[in-house]
Parts: sequence; C-alpha cells; structure tokens
Amino acid sequence: MVDTRTEQGSRVPAIVAAVLLAATIALVVVLFTVIRPDKNDNASANPTATSSTDVPQGGLAPAQQRVVDAATIEIKNIFTYARKTFDADYQRALSGATGDLAADLKSKMATLLSQMTDGKFDLDGAIIGSAFEQIQGDQAVVLVSAQGYKLPDGAQRELASAARFEVTLLKVGDKWLASGLTSVGLQ
Repeated sequence: MVDTRTEQGSRVPAIVAAVLLAATIALVVVLFTVIRPDKNDNASANPTATSSTDVPQGGLAPAQQRVVDAATIEIKNIFTYARKTFDADYQRALSGATGDLAADLKSKMATLLSQMTDGKFDLDGAIIGSAFEQIQGDQAVVLVSAQGYKLPDGAQRELASAARFEVTLLKVGDKWLASGLTSVGLQ
C-alpha cells in the first residue's frame, strides 16, 4: 500500500510558496503602477501647465482651481435661498453672476419669492461634483453637478431637482463671474 499523506505533505510548502510569490508579484505591480505613478504624469496630463510645478500633485493649477471654486459657489448660491434672508441670499447669487445670467436671475426674483412664500418652503443646494473644462483668455468653462432640495416648514427636506451644468465664466477685474448656464443632462 502507498502512503499518500507524505506526497500531499510535500506539496503544501510548494503551493504556499507559489501563492506567496504570486502575491508578491501582484503587490510590486500595484506599487509601481498605482500607488507610485511617474512624477511626470501631471505635466503630460495637463497640457496648459507651463511646468510640472504649476500643477500640484493630483490637483489643478491654482488658476484652474479658482475657476472651479467660483462656478461651484455660484451654483450653490443659485440653488440656496431662505425666506427670512431672501434679499441677502438673492444678492449673493447676483454678485457671482454677470451678463445674461444676471439678467435672468433678476427677472425671476419676485416669482421665486412668491412661490417660496406661498408654498412655505426654503431651498437648499448641494454640489455633487465639479470638473474643470477649459480657460481661454478671460473666459472659462466648468462642469458642475448639483441637487436642489425643498425645505418645507415642519417637514423633511425633499429632492426637488438634480442637474448638471456647463458653467461659462468671465473674468471681470480679478473675479470670475458666471455668465451662462447650459444644462448638460439630468443625473
């Protein structure tokens, strides 16, 4: 009779060694391809940067970040109004807008306040995401995804809208102001 226990016992160390070798190879691949990417990747991924020092590791150049911040703040302001502070809230939204967008906001002010007062609700906006698209001279474009909530008196907040916008901004003095919104689809 043949003893099979000794054959199986001699295979276990070989199998364990093979599994450990495969795991080690996988970890090395992950280390050099995911965790520690080439330092020059940011410069090649961002052709508008003049050098790799213009773009922080994993981020946008400061000018690009200012544009994204201006767009997201303006969308949040356009989506957020309380009846108690409506005039100040609306002025805040108007101060971040220019051109056609500012005119459009001004024309809808009374209607929005009337709807909020009659419906006994406030509005709250949430930015879901944003992405830099481009800057050309004194004009920039940013993508912003937002959700708008109704806050009815004595009730839970409810999702009223979800939208994605392409926000066009113009540089006016030293500030970036939103001059237009184009809906690019619902979420």
